[in-house]
Amino acid sequence: MTFWLRGIDLFGGWFRRAGVDYEQMRSILETKLLMDNRRQSTVFARNSLEENNYAFLLTLSAFFLLGAFGGLLVGFLPAFWGFTIYFSMALTMMALTLIADFSSILLDTSDNTILVPRPISSRTLWFARVLHILLYIVQISLALLVVPLIVGLFRFGPLVAAGLVIAHVLTTVLAVSLTHVLYQLIMRFTTEERMKNFINYFQILMAILLMGSYQLLPRLIDFENLEANTPALQVWHVFVPPFWMAGLVDAFLAEPITRFHLIMAALAVFVPAALWWATHQLSRVFVSKLADLGNPTVVSTTSNKGGETRGLFFSPWLTAKGIERGAFEFTFRMLLRDRKLKLKIYPSIGYMFVMGFILTYRAIDFGNWQEDILQSRIYLVPIYLAFTILQTAFLEIRFTDEFKSAWVFTSAPLKDPGPILMGAWKAVLIRFFVPYYLIISLALPLALGPAAIPDLLFGLITNLLMFAAVAAIYDKHLPFSQPPSVRQQGGHAAYGILMIFILALVGVGHYFLGKSPLVLLAAGLVLFGLTWWLLKRYAATPWSAMQDQ
Repeated sequence: MTFWLRGIDLFGGWFRRAGVDYEQMRSILETKLLMDNRRQSTVFARNSLEENNYAFLLTLSAFFLLGAFGGLLVGFLPAFWGFTIYFSMALTMMALTLIADFSSILLDTSDNTILVPRPISSRTLWFARVLHILLYIVQISLALLVVPLIVGLFRFGPLVAAGLVIAHVLTTVLAVSLTHVLYQLIMRFTTEERMKNFINYFQILMAILLMGSYQLLPRLIDFENLEANTPALQVWHVFVPPFWMAGLVDAFLAEPITRFHLIMAALAVFVPAALWWATHQLSRVFVSKLADLGNPTVVSTTSNKGGETRGLFFSPWLTAKGIERGAFEFTFRMLLRDRKLKLKIYPSIGYMFVMGFILTYRAIDFGNWQEDILQSRIYLVPIYLAFTILQTAFLEIRFTDEFKSAWVFTSAPLKDPGPILMGAWKAVLIRFFVPYYLIISLALPLALGPAAIPDLLFGLITNLLMFAAVAAIYDKHLPFSQPPSVRQQGGHAAYGILMIFILALVGVGHYFLGKSPLVLLAAGLVLFGLTWWLLKRYAATPWSAMQDQ
């Protein structure tokens, strides 16, 4: 931390000429850097019950390992393609880190009660926040860069290594500026409450797009023609930032420098510079809007009323009166309203669609797609991907920042917590599984004919069975009763791997059982009975089985 502050001290005169109170900015920045080591990263979280003063060092270690993998690519692939894949990975990871940690770094309003009443100018506060996030991402960037830089130095020489450093700095500026300017534009043109909702959905969308592009970019590269170190210029190259950076680095190596190198290098320099200028122009609006984020606002539930009404329509039909129905309605409303909960669950839904599309795209021949899908039965993939949504949502509903409010569950004169657990289980099912499964239940028969209907029915039963098994096997907690800091990810990861293995076995079993409709029907009846038995046991869970006790 001291190293970074001393480095910034060298530019103290420049900050003062820019209208910044440097002493105030340095004090704010020093405190923020100190707190970084105590805050768990959302991307590489090691959640435990004990405070860890070296959490950020562990995060940097994880990025160092990713950088080592990138170094292998730079070492063994042709220069341009190795750098392209490396910058794709680096930009994706830095941007995902910004998105995941944005609320705890740049949109952090916990210090507003201390800073806003003080005579601190908006420019000083803006520079402190931007330098904080820039130093945060620079440390991550350096962890990614170390191994590729060493490999590039020994393989290509000091000139290319210098180009790699320049391109990496530009990649860092691009990741910070792009995320920053988009958030500032959102803040500029929306009200506080809509801005919070917009930011939440934008975080989800960006996470999905970045993960999808990370999966898609390697498939856009023609690996059969990698011997041609530099590709012929195509229009789509202009829209792929890793190509800009790789083209800039390759320009230090290429003889002669081509039009492709000049265009890519110009984009690599101009776009980050333009975005950084835009963040500077929007700084005043950003600080004023950021202050509003920390203020309490009257929240209108009108926008969610339609969704709640549709979901709660099922309540009298699926739940018993009393505690179970109350737990269902409470959990369902929380799933619609809690922004942090949606930020945990919705990206996994997007990833599921991305991976489902990629798996399907790679498995079929679009020239005769209908027959190919029926023969390969690749349509079983979207049927069973639905379970991944259920598992993610079910694991997340126990966590909330307002966990102390869960005293209402334990203070109520309840004989056992089973009805609460069952109501929450059904709320997750109705909110996430039913809409998705209705869509594919309509789409598959329309696209493939009635041959898909038996598989849809059997898939429905097996998804319900696996969801019931998750509820029965996992530790039992009341909904929204645990702080996020107590996630025991090691144990949950083991359960997750086990369930993925079981999911694969079920899918393979379904594939072979589906060859005989009668066998599929008989197996479906047996699995339905097992599902009913598991849910009956889950609904009768006693207090002694709860981990909250």
